[in-house]
Amino acid sequence: MILTDSLINLSIPIWLNIPLVIIDLFSFSFTFGSTFFLFFIQSPYLLEHIGKEKFIPIQLFIINLYFHYIQIPLLINVVCSLLICQKHSQEGFIMFASICLAAVAGFINKEIIIPKLIDLNTGKDNKSNDKSKSNIQSSKFWQKIVILLVILLIIGMIGHIYGLVQFLSEPSVGYLFPTGIKNVNNNVNKNAINKNIQNTLKNELINKLLKMINI
Repeated sequence: MILTDSLINLSIPIWLNIPLVIIDLFSFSFTFGSTFFLFFIQSPYLLEHIGKEKFIPIQLFIINLYFHYIQIPLLINVVCSLLICQKHSQEGFIMFASICLAAVAGFINKEIIIPKLIDLNTGKDNKSNDKSKSNIQSSKFWQKIVILLVILLIIGMIGHIYGLVQFLSEPSVGYLFPTGIKNVNNNVNKNAINKNIQNTLKNELINKLLKMINI
């Protein structure tokens, strides 16, 4: 599957290959690490120690800040993936499509779901400040949507790193080795053989010339 043919054809200098992978890995590490810490370490800890009533407004503030800034590394991953996987295989497409899924999930949370939850919990969606049963049920529903989108974000990031590892593991990948590892070795062997043949032919020609001169 060739991604570039269907999206965009970019000419990337060979010297940019390794920096692109390094930038992508650093960006991925920050995104995945902060996501794992926020939702699997910090959130359970806070919920256990301060209680649900105090936890929800604090957590909403934190995740609103999180989804605001996490868009930057996700966008970096999308751009790096597009540049890395162009002109290459299905693994490159998986890497790009997965991080796009993560970026879209994060964007929906940031622009739609989190603002909705904040409005519900601050009473802006109601005429009175008292939380009705429908308001509480609605809040629980949107909280589940946030969790679902976070799961999609994590799945997208895992798919991204899986695609990157598989992509770079291909023996014929034109990334770190523009002509592929096997092709490079084959070219080296062919060049050595060609030189040997040339040297043999030269020696034979010289010998024939010497013999002709002696005659």
